[in-house]
Amino acid sequence: MNITIYGTRGSYPSPSDRGRSFYTDKYGGHTTSLLVEPQGDELIHVDLGSGSTQAGIDLINRGTYSKEGKEHTVLITHFHADHTEGTPYLKPLYDPRNTFHIHGNADPRVVEELLGTRQNKAYFPVAYQAVSTGDAVPFMMAKKIHYSLNGKRISKSVDITFEQTNHPGGCVAYKFNENGKIFAFSGDHEFGVQSIDDTLRDFYKNSQIILHDCQYLPEERNPAQYGLKGVPKAGWGHADFKQLVDFMLKVQPEVLILTHHDPEHDDKFIDEMHAKAQEYALVVGLESKIVMATPGMKLRL
Repeated sequence: MNITIYGTRGSYPSPSDRGRSFYTDKYGGHTTSLLVEPQGDELIHVDLGSGSTQAGIDLINRGTYSKEGKEHTVLITHFHADHTEGTPYLKPLYDPRNTFHIHGNADPRVVEELLGTRQNKAYFPVAYQAVSTGDAVPFMMAKKIHYSLNGKRISKSVDITFEQTNHPGGCVAYKFNENGKIFAFSGDHEFGVQSIDDTLRDFYKNSQIILHDCQYLPEERNPAQYGLKGVPKAGWGHADFKQLVDFMLKVQPEVLILTHHDPEHDDKFIDEMHAKAQEYALVVGLESKIVMATPGMKLRL
């Protein structure tokens, strides 16, 4: 199983701004997207943030497509913009030879409506599906089939399961198990609801690699606790590194990758956050290798 991370940023895209010495070249400015490729030729997109635009370009450039087109699976953790805003720019969706099987945590008709709404003519010139109003509106011509997450088998070649996370409006985590090699991706999650945390702890067990939301420093989530002023971000649905490290003590993956970087955190800030997370992990006894997600990062299980 090969995993490529295309989008590492949370909330909104965050490009480098040299005018204010704010650089995101190392840790990326695109929002959440990754591509999972099990053995064989299956393509599984997880979230369609702005990073998915590069995934589509890469697939085309490497000659993925035959005359018959390609089957794609899409897994959406939730429908917030930073996890879906790349949909209108995913080039394989414009190829009528391709078929997309799109899964979300809602009724299939709602999945289709939520993805299609951002492409009505008030927001975007190309419709998600064919428009039946009589207007000559161009639309994405790939075949799109929508599904709700209901426990049925999602993939032909890898066992994919999911669990709910704690995030406003709902969200899910996905786990990929290919012959005992396990990769898990958290979606967005804020620790603190014991029933959800307990379920997720069991869900993540035996994962070799976990890619997890870790948007904040502890003092950003709750500045008053640290004698600081500022807007508290507790309740916004994202983890800080102390929460994450403490949680992973009973999971102990081989590799823990922190992602969903805050758009106000530049490369220097994230480097410092990485060092703090490693230091804290050493103190409390987390044995996992801690890595910060970067665009183009390739993982293999």
